[in-house]
Amino acid sequence: MFRFRFQLTFDYEVLFDAIFETTCKSAELTSLKSAEKKSIKLDYVVDLNPDMSDRELIQQFLFYDKVQDISLFQKLLRKRKTL
Repeated sequence: MFRFRFQLTFDYEVLFDAIFETTCKSAELTSLKSAEKKSIKLDYVVDLNPDMSDRELIQQFLFYDKVQDISLFQKLLRKRKTL
């Protein structure tokens, strides 16, 4: 999961769609939060293309100064018990 933070005035949709389209098999917005009434935090779950690394994806976003912060989280999934 990736978390992005940027100013409220930034129109992120076109940029994010373009980057995700070229770097990911899929990208799903899972959370949108207002932070300190000056910025937005978005959480995305992504499935990267086989030739793309986490680091390369982050570099794509860091090229744009409007993206203030990017974090990578690994969600721990619980195994289902089968009866």
